[in-house]
Amino acid sequence: MKFVSTKIVSKVTQASLVIALLGMAQAAIAQGFAAPIVDRAEEFRDGVFLLVGALASLVVLWQCFQGMTHKKTWPDILETCAWVVGAACSVALVAWLWTMGQSISF
Repeated sequence: MKFVSTKIVSKVTQASLVIALLGMAQAAIAQGFAAPIVDRAEEFRDGVFLLVGALASLVVLWQCFQGMTHKKTWPDILETCAWVVGAACSVALVAWLWTMGQSISF
């Protein structure tokens, strides 16, 4: 009679542990485990958005100053403003894409 290989027993044990851990992760998320992590991620996103917004304000202010001294023209300033709008929209666009991606099921 042939005995079951220890490799097979090891693989079955590992697979069982993975399945058990995945089941516990779903239960932990259902119990609100992810709420603090989501809050921290949103705080980080808001902080980055605030920092980028402050830097963009400085850039536009600098462009206006250079326009006042005739080193930049209105098209240059408007191009910079368009880049600022694009940067601001990127956060909203990524959030929308993320939400749309979560609604996909396989």
